[in-house]
Amino acid sequence: RIDEARQILAMEQSRGEELKRKWAEIQTPEYLEKVARNDLNMQKEGETVVVLQKTSGEARSRSAGQKLESVDEPNWQKWLNLLR
Repeated sequence: RIDEARQILAMEQSRGEELKRKWAEIQTPEYLEKVARNDLNMQKEGETVVVLQKTSGEARSRSAGQKLESVDEPNWQKWLNLLR
């Protein structure tokens, strides 16, 4: 019983340390800004929020009969094509 109680104590102590780290993370200004931006869709003064629609499938058809976008394109190239 003592060994079992020691195991439980060790697990609870490690859980307590994990919760302390999480609490410290939540108290930072960076976390507050992350929550405000991602969860509440807020922005700083002068910024513009852009919402991109998710698409499904391997490729998607672009408007006005443009070529199909390949999934193998690097992310930077997809952004460039989107902004053109």
